[in-house]
Amino acid sequence: MSRQIGALAIGVVGVCLALGASASGWLGGVVVCGADRAPGCVTWPAAVADGVWVAFLLGVAGLLIWQLHYLDR
Repeated sequence: MSRQIGALAIGVVGVCLALGASASGWLGGVVVCGADRAPGCVTWPAAVADGVWVAFLLGVAGLLIWQLHYLDR
């Protein structure tokens, strides 16, 4: 297995664990938020929220690099 596939797999597992823990209530309770004041936002610890955002940004950057790589062909 290549390093890229391994890193992608670890990132996917990490994001899935964070989302599963959030859905289970392990990362905080559901709070009221938004313009309609609907109860639906989960208060995550800052480290978890930052980690999910970093994973998202790295995923977008990876897709950009992949597209640029195949643009030269």
